[in-house]
Order: sequence, then structure tokens, then C-alpha cells
Amino acid sequence: MFVRALGRKDEPSREPLAPGHKPKGKGPAMSKRALVVLLLVSLGSVAAAARWRPPMRPTPPPNLAVVERAAELREDVEALARLFSELDGNVKVVLEVNRRLERMGRDLDALEEDVLRLSHPKVVVVAPPRPVVVPEPELDRVLGAVSRESFGTDKLRVVQTALAGKPVSVEQVKRVLRAFSFSSEQLAVLRLLAPNVVDRHNAFQLYEVFNFESEKSEVQGLFRS
Repeated sequence: MFVRALGRKDEPSREPLAPGHKPKGKGPAMSKRALVVLLLVSLGSVAAAARWRPPMRPTPPPNLAVVERAAELREDVEALARLFSELDGNVKVVLEVNRRLERMGRDLDALEEDVLRLSHPKVVVVAPPRPVVVPEPELDRVLGAVSRESFGTDKLRVVQTALAGKPVSVEQVKRVLRAFSFSSEQLAVLRLLAPNVVDRHNAFQLYEVFNFESEKSEVQGLFRS
């Protein structure tokens, strides 16, 4: 990602030296112009990584690790700027600049991977909670009480006392309806329980309890709204 800035031996100047001028010792060095180029490349790469967004995808939520790594890269850039102001053929400064540039290259590579991973988050499908209805053991006790009654009116009274206003499912309603012998009684029970059915989209299953078209039409009317 980055051009590695390596110090090189300066070639002896071919121009005559001014009187009293002492040549500098040979060793690795970096010109200010070369360091400016490296610094601009570093800044450009950091800016490009910060501006990058996946095409036509929602902005991913902020990630603490990415934010912290970006802050470290900013500190490296500021440190390079300070080193640049101190650069005057100093070998130690040149080596420190190289070390920081190499580290920035590795960090930017890792940062790109994190951004790509955040742009493709895992989709977790959460199943909707099941409706809360009368517990089956309680319904069993109600149906047991209904079966012990001899007359339809008494059976209806038990249902009205035990289940009126309580949430029930279509399957539970079917069980209650089958505890009655006559369709008139079944319709009376259905009128009582229909307002509290939680899965009204399954109401079509109640048609199988009734034989006549008029009865099925009334069932349909109870669940139309």
C-alpha cells in the first residue's frame, strides 16, 4: 500500500565545496521532498479509507475497534508531521519514519477488512413471539367441567364463566365447540369467544365444525372485522 521509504547513500557532490565547508558523513538519509511524497501518500490512503462506503448498501453501525484504529492512524500522521519538521539528514529520524509508515500500511490493510466485514453484517431472523393464550391444562379443566354438565345452557354457562374475555386460539375454539352437540349451541359459544381469538387468520378452520352454508356464513361474519 505504501512505498517504503528507505535511506540510501548520498552520492558525492560534483560541485566544488565552499571554503570552510565540511562535508557531512555518509549514511542513510532521506530528502525532505521524498518524505513529503510519503506523507501525502499516507494522508491520502487514510482519507480514502475514511471516505470508502460500499455501493448501494446501508451505512453499517459504528464499530468501536474501527474507531480506535482510525484514531491510532491519526496519531501516526501527526507524529510523521512532527518528524518531518525535525528531519535534517538524521538517520534515526528516517528509520522512525519508515517504521511508522510500515505500521500504518498494516493497520490500513486491517482497517479495510473491518470495513468490508461491517458492510456485510449477519442478518439474524428473530421469530415473532407466539401469542399468549389460555394454557392447555386450564382448557382441559374447563372442558372437563363442560362434559359433566347435562344441558347445553349449563355447558354454555361454564364456558362463559371460565373463558369469556380470555385469549384463545382457533384450535382451542374448535375443541370447545366439539364439546357441544347442537350447532345453535356451537354458534352461541363462537359468538362468545370470537372477539378474543388471537390468530384470526386461521378462522377458516372453523368451517369444518359446521355443516350448513348459513352457519359457515355466520362464522365468516364473526371474523370479518
